[in-house]
Amino acid sequence: TFNYQRTICGGAVNAATTTYNGGTFLKTNSEKKKGNRGGLDYTIFTLLGNPEATWGELTATTQAAAVNDQIWFIQHPGGFEKEVGWFEDSSHTVLCKVDTVNQTYGFAATGSQTGYGCDSEGGSSGSPIVKSSTGRVIALHHYGGVATCLNSGTQLSKICADAGALLTCAGN
Repeated sequence: TFNYQRTICGGAVNAATTTYNGGTFLKTNSEKKKGNRGGLDYTIFTLLGNPEATWGELTATTQAAAVNDQIWFIQHPGGFEKEVGWFEDSSHTVLCKVDTVNQTYGFAATGSQTGYGCDSEGGSSGSPIVKSSTGRVIALHHYGGVATCLNSGTQLSKICADAGALLTCAGN
């Protein structure tokens, strides 16, 4: 479902949405491979129709994230309307940034995680973590409250390498 959001920030009216059915399953890489550590935690599939024509698209990058890169991310916490994470604090004074790279959290593949303090809520897994300066997706959110209360996402540079030709990834 696209455009699942309020018509104005903080408003009570939802915007009109458009739904696209799933098309073809292409690949999955679960977090636990055969019950053990080592996965990247992503799935790739197509959608029927042409959502890019109406909504545009976010592009993944093979470029690794770096500590202090500013980031933001679109999320649908708990399955509710869209929220965009820009800040690390409730007073909205500290912009989200990358705090750690090449970490290992949970059962994820060794060295595959990017950590950040950007606020998220449960149900936000799968959200794209976007580098502010390029607009490219650098990670796929999937952990909240990891080491020292950071959130983390699987680095898209790792997913791009694993997915190969199934996923179009920019070099910047």
